[in-house]
Amino acid sequence: MIMIAGCSWACGEWARLDLSPSHKINHGGLAQYIEESGIKVVTLGIPAAGNLVVVRQLQTWFERHPDHHITKVIVFQTDIERDSKMDYDEDYESITSINDVVHRMLARYYRRLEEISLLRQVPILVVGGMSDTLDPTLIARHYQGITVACQSMVSLLLDDCDTIPVPVFSWYMASSQHFIDRMKTHMPSNLIPDLLAVVDRGIERENRVFASPDLFWPDGFHPNRQGHNKLYDQMVNN
Repeated sequence: MIMIAGCSWACGEWARLDLSPSHKINHGGLAQYIEESGIKVVTLGIPAAGNLVVVRQLQTWFERHPDHHITKVIVFQTDIERDSKMDYDEDYESITSINDVVHRMLARYYRRLEEISLLRQVPILVVGGMSDTLDPTLIARHYQGITVACQSMVSLLLDDCDTIPVPVFSWYMASSQHFIDRMKTHMPSNLIPDLLAVVDRGIERENRVFASPDLFWPDGFHPNRQGHNKLYDQMVNN
């Protein structure tokens, strides 16, 4: 039995209803393709959840199911900005690069996944969903029980490559303004141009997704069944 967790990207293909702002699932995505291969799947996708919320959900599920039969967990990593409102109290003045902030935030996430993997004796595969992962070799070197199955699903779908030289960790949408303002206010002024470049890459990522209806529609924001099928094929063949 396989568990799939993450934000709404873990749930599959989404479709906006014609007369309602609410959403529904049209296709189960990766989970459905795995089930069609004959393997049972438990899905813990949580729309709009941050990485730490996903980790807590995993911890709670395993606590409630100590005699589980999960053979592996697949986790879709999401936008780091969603966790910036939680328990992060960064000393921005001590950072020397924008990557310092990203690495500190993701280190907490990967450490907690590592704890779950070791405690529950279950390998965890990470898929870069709305957020790309850190360098797969770095994760393999520093965290036990965690493997990057796909560093960047967006890169896989749009560029036919599951790794990416310059990862994108946030789309920096309107909800990210507090995160950007906090960094601008407290970080060294010489890093502001780097921050703006990172924000530009996030906006470019969002624009590319919205401009790719063959893989990200009908709702224009999440990978559709064709996108999930491409991810499934990549994971099966590697």
